[in-house]
Amino acid sequence: MSRTNLRLFALFTVAVFATAGAASAQADDTDEAWREEPRELEGRAMADGFSLMSRRDSELGSDRIEVSFSVDDASLRYSFVSLEEGNETVIVTRLAFLALVEFRDRDEDGRYGLGDEAVQRYDLATLDARMAPAEPVLEGGFAAVATYPLENRSRGDEGPLGGDTPELVPGELRFVFRMSPEVRIAPSGRVAPTEVAIDVALDRFPFQEGDTQVALETRFASNRPLVDVTDAASGLSVGEGVFSSRYAWPEMDAPPAAVLAEDGAVVAFSMARETASLGPLRLGAARTVGVPEEVVRFFTEGEPWVYATGALVALVAAGVPAVMRLREVR
Repeated sequence: MSRTNLRLFALFTVAVFATAGAASAQADDTDEAWREEPRELEGRAMADGFSLMSRRDSELGSDRIEVSFSVDDASLRYSFVSLEEGNETVIVTRLAFLALVEFRDRDEDGRYGLGDEAVQRYDLATLDARMAPAEPVLEGGFAAVATYPLENRSRGDEGPLGGDTPELVPGELRFVFRMSPEVRIAPSGRVAPTEVAIDVALDRFPFQEGDTQVALETRFASNRPLVDVTDAASGLSVGEGVFSSRYAWPEMDAPPAAVLAEDGAVVAFSMARETASLGPLRLGAARTVGVPEEVVRFFTEGEPWVYATGALVALVAAGVPAVMRLREVR
């Protein structure tokens, strides 16, 4: 091999190793252009829920998103289907709104957890819920409202807090679901057209005690494994290859409590008595850019012969020209 070719080979080897060294950082970068590209959106509201279809076929990608909500079991289904050649995949996630729990914060950490006392629980799937007419939305967007009534559970002839007013106006829990064909600016930031945004509002919750809080329990599950739990303070992701689906929430004073499983997690959001609102929660697809995961694993999970080869090439590249120059001097 000539000196010129040897040097080029050495430079190529160094470049490969330099790329691999930065691979793990690059592999987690989200393709914002892919997320925010405008899409076609169709929606249909029904008496017991709604269904949505979002699709695009462009230079950035070919895929479709199917979303449906059932008011009876309080669950949102989000299905992402990639039609890209070589990157075909299907990721199905389900976000179930399980219950409202009145709790006493025994460990004083500001959130509902295993060490706290549950005072009462409203399982949402057992409530007589209803879908409200969809709100008017500009520019082809979709919005729907699901309302869950919360009857007062008085103690005998007394009111919820021990008073003389057992006949109180029932409370209600409302979910407002929104999806748009283009980027929408919300108070918490940009909402991509690949995302469903969910605002949660709680009015007149019938507390039974005067020193308690309320938490919303949710369950996030998927046909794909969790891929990132390092940023669980703001969301959880499931996926495979370059695609993922993410369950995300805004920054909070008290981060939600999460119990993780292989296929998802149970996440409980605590709300103060004075400001019983939450959101927007988000469920959406993402695409990563950078070095493929397989390349990252190849170079970072203990292949010693790879590193030995690289070191040998570097030594040869540095040594052979020096030896040849020495021979020329002689």
